Amino acid sequence: MGIISLFFRRYGNLMLFILLEGFCFYLIVRYNNRQQAILFNSYSYFFGSMYEQYSGIVSFTRQSAIADSLATENANLIEELLTLRNSISLKSDTINDDTLRQTYILIEARVVDNSVNRDKNFILINKGKRHGIMPNSGIITRNGAVGIIRQVGMNYAIAMSVLHQSAIVNATIKNRGYFGPLVWKGGSPKKMYLEDIPMHARFAKGDTIQTTGYSTIFPSGITLGVIDTFWRADGSYAYTIKVDLIEDLARLDRVYVVNHLYKDEISSLEKSVKDE
Repeated sequence: MGIISLFFRRYGNLMLFILLEGFCFYLIVRYNNRQQAILFNSYSYFFGSMYEQYSGIVSFTRQSAIADSLATENANLIEELLTLRNSISLKSDTINDDTLRQTYILIEARVVDNSVNRDKNFILINKGKRHGIMPNSGIITRNGAVGIIRQVGMNYAIAMSVLHQSAIVNATIKNRGYFGPLVWKGGSPKKMYLEDIPMHARFAKGDTIQTTGYSTIFPSGITLGVIDTFWRADGSYAYTIKVDLIEDLARLDRVYVVNHLYKDEISSLEKSVKDE
């Protein structure tokens, strides 16, 4: 009790002053419209600013989750596009079994490590067996093909980048019908080379290069780049075409792993043909 009494003796006048000031402030605001408006505007500005900053912090912390959600939605849209494209090419409107129409499943993933300045470049993604990733599946973005899955762990997978001197992508010149291997020869990560295009082929600078779909790794029609220059070596009957890639492989972030639903079936058929 002595401490409380001492406290009120020391600060009682100040507390009474604050209480009376608060009561006076209440009366002024309560019975004066102008002061009410000023108080409301000040209140709105102060707490509005605080709420805006709080929302910004919450939004920032949720950006990763939002990006994951958008990437999943994009994967579903691309999957539907590939399925539709495949259905059209197969004239699958005559097929009644819907399971035959869907050929690919896309799994969105995030790149956690990536190299572009070595002879053999690799990509590490944050998805693995637990998420349905399988070896020899292609990795694409909305701007092109970027790699092929080689090793799969439970939660991560390593892909051979197309910027790997052993990587080969079957590519074609859009609407021209000519195709060949697209390879990387080192140097710029923005340049690859389409080889073995016959000398009678007709094409021009700026033509689009895209995947052929001749393998189960990449779907057909995935845009890769555009023709920059081309030449034919002395005594050669084929062109080599320098291709400007659309995707900047040095800035990979969100990617999509392409699982072909009938890869095992096709591989078994190919093996049986080779054995005959």
